[in-house]
Amino acid sequence: GQLVGGIYGVALGGAFFGESMFHRANNAGKVVFHTLVRHLRERRFVLFDSQYINPFTKQLGAIEVSRPEFMRSLSIAVRMPDRFLSDP
Repeated sequence: GQLVGGIYGVALGGAFFGESMFHRANNAGKVVFHTLVRHLRERRFVLFDSQYINPFTKQLGAIEVSRPEFMRSLSIAVRMPDRFLSDP
């Protein structure tokens, strides 16, 4: 019954740009991140920009991509319909 973690960001077409995350309980951030990734995958998002790679995001599967690869993914993502709130 308590809020112990969260993440917010901006969804645009098939892209999600994570802005900030918090946790009030140990590992709550990991649960939030993992849950968001599952949510995005279920809705066929093609891009999740976590802004930077650190040990935490890397542990959860984040990878760094080249600028040309990012721009290609972004070009595809912004042409997709908004699906963040849709059923998978």
